[in-house]
Amino acid sequence: MPQKVPKAWAFFMSTYSHDPRMLTSRFHSKCFKCGISIPKGMNAYYWPKDRRIYCLSCGHDDYIAFRSAAA
Repeated sequence: MPQKVPKAWAFFMSTYSHDPRMLTSRFHSKCFKCGISIPKGMNAYYWPKDRRIYCLSCGHDDYIAFRSAAA
């Protein structure tokens, strides 16, 4: 089962409305890439522009690449 990850470090950088972000799932969802179940209350990566949600393992590398390119 995926672990919850603290989000305190996410507030050090400016963000915009279409930037991907980590969030706590409010609904039962499925990862867009691998199809794994993301239960309500678990952390996931969300891309608002495409309206896609990814589990922590599938979305991590792309999210880190985006954050480092935006810095």
